[in-house]
Amino acid sequence: FDVSVPELFAPLMVGARMVILKPGGHTEPLYVAEVIEQTRATMVHFVPSMLSVFVDVVGTQRISAMDSVRIISLTGEAVPPAVAADVRLALPEILFYNLYGPTEAAVEITYENIERASATDASVPIGIPVWNSTSLVLDGRLHQV
Repeated sequence: FDVSVPELFAPLMVGARMVILKPGGHTEPLYVAEVIEQTRATMVHFVPSMLSVFVDVVGTQRISAMDSVRIISLTGEAVPPAVAADVRLALPEILFYNLYGPTEAAVEITYENIERASATDASVPIGIPVWNSTSLVLDGRLHQV
């Protein structure tokens, strides 16, 4: 639910058109690809595990042809480095964001523009705090590190 707030209101705040998938459509990668292509979507938001399935089913060649896409945002779980690498290879010019935020605190509190990614990377960073916020890294005893 928390991700629905920026997904629903951000397009309206800037006068953009919003595309809503059919019920359950988010679980059908080929349908998602068709909607992106037919509507010429410019921004797409994925949960990383769904992006992984999307890349596997749709394929990087077809994703590369999605030239309307300018921004892909990811939120909700850790991003597999191999998936990030595939997307970055398929769409090298897009803005590609890894967003992080514990639901208990905020929707998205940090962001990382994934400019480069390799399948051999240990992880994809969660980035730096968004505007007007702070994030702290704590150890197991809740002391700052």
